[in-house]
Amino acid sequence: MAGARSRDPWGASGICYLFGSLLVELLFSRAVAFNLDVMGALRKEGEPGSLFGFSVALHRQLQPRPQSWLLVGAPQALALPGQQANRTGGLFACPLSLEETDCYRVDIDQGADMQKESKENQWLGVSVRSQGPGGKIVTCAHRYEARQRVDQILETRDMIGRCFVLSQDLAIRDELDGGEWKFCEGRPQGHEQFGFCQQGTAAAFSPDSHYLLFGAPGTYNWKGFSIDSGKGLVRAEELSFVAGAPRANHKGAVVILRKDSASRLVPEVMLSGERLTSGFGYSLAVADLNSDGWPDLIVGAPYFFERQEELGGAVYVYLNQGGHWAGISPLRLCGSPDSMFGISLAVLGDLNQDGFPDIAVGAPFDGDGKVFIYHGSSLGVVAKPSQAAWIWMGTNTLTCWWAPWLTPQCSSGPDPSSMSPMRSLLLHEASTWSSPTVLAATRSVWT
Repeated sequence: MAGARSRDPWGASGICYLFGSLLVELLFSRAVAFNLDVMGALRKEGEPGSLFGFSVALHRQLQPRPQSWLLVGAPQALALPGQQANRTGGLFACPLSLEETDCYRVDIDQGADMQKESKENQWLGVSVRSQGPGGKIVTCAHRYEARQRVDQILETRDMIGRCFVLSQDLAIRDELDGGEWKFCEGRPQGHEQFGFCQQGTAAAFSPDSHYLLFGAPGTYNWKGFSIDSGKGLVRAEELSFVAGAPRANHKGAVVILRKDSASRLVPEVMLSGERLTSGFGYSLAVADLNSDGWPDLIVGAPYFFERQEELGGAVYVYLNQGGHWAGISPLRLCGSPDSMFGISLAVLGDLNQDGFPDIAVGAPFDGDGKVFIYHGSSLGVVAKPSQAAWIWMGTNTLTCWWAPWLTPQCSSGPDPSSMSPMRSLLLHEASTWSSPTVLAATRSVWT
């Protein structure tokens, strides 16, 4: 991963922005212009050094009263009393309000048993996802460490990772809730097996909400750095799972898997990167870009480099041919040199209301960082981006900096400024220094 540039010598607080999408019909033509409204951003702040905003999700609570939340992971947040650690990370909940400092820490992961575990630098909040309105929430700590025989000669420390599942009101309510989601615990702990599992590096709910997916890239063959799923990838109406392995064969790969009769995930399709060390599979997304009923696959390769054409970072768009993937020539979208274009991907839904899903691509080192918006079409993705979005604060400083993962969640709820229904997208950014930033786009407005 490219080194972070020094940009914040004062150690500013973590910041979250909520910005809106604007769709304006031109007065003197039948053409329609679409842009994200980056000037009317709402702002949320976290503690300096906490990586507040490393992961984000929108969540809609239904009981005991409807409430929309911006969920924010801060994997370097200070430890809670009793955790016997310095920094453990945490999950924060922010109401969609104009107040900048009204986020609160969700009360999970209390205490620690030092004879069995260590929560120091566990990175709780590295990933967070919502199941949808009234559904569950998952957040993970991929560096959680299980210990055995502490202070003995044969002491072992295994970075297995763990995840927490919460009910729709951000509390632990039933037997599925809590932090016992540690599927690598109790398995063979060799470093080539489950001892460096890193469960929760990625997490997701399947579209039908029947499955909760965890990426554990440290297990065996390093698949699972990025994950997604969708119905119709290989066979109509059949759910398939997709996993990225950005270091596979030094070029990276993406694997489409199915669940067999023994509930094992069996590879069906493998797509390989075209360049050495391109990071193909670092990010991925599933979406039916041309609305033909067969979901397509979008794959990021942020380390791609083409010297002669001065290109840096790439996104590959594979159009599903009725469940067949052999021989497909993907469309390659590229960024500028050293931009890490493609390190983050998001499916936005149909932002411009043309009947085709749209996508966003993060490029953290394109200038001071940009998010590119691409529209879907009957032919797939329109190769020219409709917008390169950033937040402008009215000074010479851009606050759109570092976007390791771009995590969208769509929900419907009250817009705090107009109280009208909204369609929401979160674009988050976090840095390795002390001032992470979160961006969120909301609200399609027709005039």
